[in-house]
Amino acid sequence: MGGTNFIILKKNEMTSLCRLKFNSLNIKVKSNRIKLVLVPVFFWIAFFDFSQSESIVINPSFIYMHVHDVVDTAVSSYTPSGCTTKSYKFDVDQNNVTDFTLTTSCYMGGSGGDKKITLSSSDSSYFAIDTNVIDTIGSIVAGQIVYNPAYFSLVKAYEWNDSINMEECNQQAVKNIVDYSCGYFPSFISYHSMDSWISGDHYIGFRKQINGINHLGWIKLSVSNYNQFVVKEYALSFLDSPIKIYPNPVVDNVTIQCGYLENSDFKVYNLLGEIVLQSKLVKGLNQIDLSELRHGVYSLQVSGLDYLIQKQVVKL
Repeated sequence: MGGTNFIILKKNEMTSLCRLKFNSLNIKVKSNRIKLVLVPVFFWIAFFDFSQSESIVINPSFIYMHVHDVVDTAVSSYTPSGCTTKSYKFDVDQNNVTDFTLTTSCYMGGSGGDKKITLSSSDSSYFAIDTNVIDTIGSIVAGQIVYNPAYFSLVKAYEWNDSINMEECNQQAVKNIVDYSCGYFPSFISYHSMDSWISGDHYIGFRKQINGINHLGWIKLSVSNYNQFVVKEYALSFLDSPIKIYPNPVVDNVTIQCGYLENSDFKVYNLLGEIVLQSKLVKGLNQIDLSELRHGVYSLQVSGLDYLIQKQVVKL
């Protein structure tokens, strides 16, 4: 809760944005003093839940992203002299510390072999994984391959215009993007048979904490096979948002600072998705009076022609 976090979506996704549902909290007490203790705790829990539901849409044309179109770089673990291990490192916030490492490796020996592409992260960086990938493990019996279903945990493959959700980006340890392994004693084949990664361009969704504030982004990647990938671009949400909303929690007046956005629409929604206040914003500082609103959690939405920014605030 130390920084300013946003939900930023495409314009055509606005209609369902505020369909928020909460389980009712029904606590009956006789003492007013106890009520004063319980209410702020409830507000904090609700605000924390909101802060974990933020997302961005994978689209380089949107104004809230810094997109770095790097020179297409192919990285392969195959060399004329045999197998090796190679890596590609990302420093997405350009602080001279590695945030993400893509690694391709292969091994062939007398007992079997393995080739894979993996991702790991560091420096307060996290990426999204899919823990429900159903693939197959093949066992060679009497010269025939018998396949059995199995669950794998892989780096999640996003597509163009998919939404990257904050709560999905929580992985740092090494995870496979693709993997193929085989053995001779005993005989087996294990690989990601459904490999959606090995077909054109895909995106890796990530979260990066900078000065205690979460920023979302993506890495654009093409995976040619089990031992080669091509890095194409990466993107990170603006370190300085074009919209700043403070203070939070708010007692009476909230300040909305607009950067280069002109004539933005401003709306306040309650937890039922109802509009309780709306107005127009101008470039610069805007003072909005929320004193007539009841205590609770509200959604503040700022929108324009091709952007929508939403933040949850607590009204005391």
